[in-house]
Amino acid sequence: MKAKYHIVIFAALFAAGFMGCKTESEGSRDTVPPGMLSNVEFTPVNGGGYFRYTIPSDEDYLYARAEYQTDAGETISRTSSVYCDSLMISGLGSVRPYEVRLYAVDNSANESEPVVMEVTPLEPNVTAIASTLKIYPGFSALVITLENPLEEAVDIYVNIKTADGREALKVYSSNLPEDRIFINQLEAIPYTVSAYIQDRYGNATPEMDFGTMTPLEDYELSKDSFTFLRDQLLYGSHWDYSEPVWEDQHPYEDYMPMYRQDSMKNAKETNFEGNINKFWDGMYDEDVKYSLNYFHSGTRYPFSYFIDLGREVCISRLRIWQRNQYQWAKYSVKTFHIYISNDPDPSDGVLDDWEYVGEYTLNKPAGEAEAKLEFTEGSEFWVYPDDPQFTRPFRYLRFKAVKDFDNGTIGCMSEITLYGKEAN
Repeated sequence: MKAKYHIVIFAALFAAGFMGCKTESEGSRDTVPPGMLSNVEFTPVNGGGYFRYTIPSDEDYLYARAEYQTDAGETISRTSSVYCDSLMISGLGSVRPYEVRLYAVDNSANESEPVVMEVTPLEPNVTAIASTLKIYPGFSALVITLENPLEEAVDIYVNIKTADGREALKVYSSNLPEDRIFINQLEAIPYTVSAYIQDRYGNATPEMDFGTMTPLEDYELSKDSFTFLRDQLLYGSHWDYSEPVWEDQHPYEDYMPMYRQDSMKNAKETNFEGNINKFWDGMYDEDVKYSLNYFHSGTRYPFSYFIDLGREVCISRLRIWQRNQYQWAKYSVKTFHIYISNDPDPSDGVLDDWEYVGEYTLNKPAGEAEAKLEFTEGSEFWVYPDDPQFTRPFRYLRFKAVKDFDNGTIGCMSEITLYGKEAN
């Protein structure tokens, strides 16, 4: 019984000593606030602005903090680290004075007395973005374009209605300085279109009426008549057949200056398992280990392949698929050019009437799921993205690969599909 009594007393003394140490630690905590920010200046921008200031001389100064309220009554806090002398605020929905309190904060979370400023922003950012918003018809789609220099996240609400009463509300998010968004898989019928923009603070524009518009109509073109336009056919009667081995043959001397890798010359038709005729066979490279449905250039960038479509067409869009083994990676073509020709007399070669159509770049989506989906469905490009329309009629197409994703020594791609209409 006595031993038990001693243990209880010892435990009580230990607890008292522990509690005493904790109180002493709390008592030693720094409670001295840092000095105030000084020389504070404000520059307004759309929906907000930025402060510049001089930080206090305190050695334990950690960051600056701004506190203000939005039009919806939400209190917003913005911070900027010890390494910066500026701080940005955003989310203001009116052109009117707002009170902003600026604090200096130290390592112990002590805050200085506030610098209280009354600031007036420029027009709300959603209003500025809305002034750049355009919606116009594309191929089986409506196109939305906008500019957002501040790169603030916004939602674009687009309402489309048909004459028979069908209605759909589409919502798209964007924080890009310039963005182009597609409402795809639409019928070629009239749609009444309206839209508004809202940010994460609840600031929204009035709904804007974009009138009635009808998407353009195109369709997938058959590849049954596509053939490889070999160098001998590309040069026609200007090809020198005097060498018995065809690999040693070349155009006549007068045409040799253009017979080079970055001009009027095909990359290898066949290399390893790759073959250019697989580029339009309707089959996609799906197996990582045994991926065999692709072309293999056998040469460095830039390189070209010339294709005879077998008849005259007008194209509006194209879709391209990568080789599975090199998804968004080395050897897959990242940037390419398209040229078209309707040379009327191929007997002397298809060397005339070539027109540059445009440059197109595959950009890997940020999310892995989105990247995988685009790989599976192909990367789509409008031939004239800023002004959707058909090309002129043509029969011959040049696919010029400009660069890949990682400075590879060769190029591979699996499939190409063209959309448009028959020229006749």
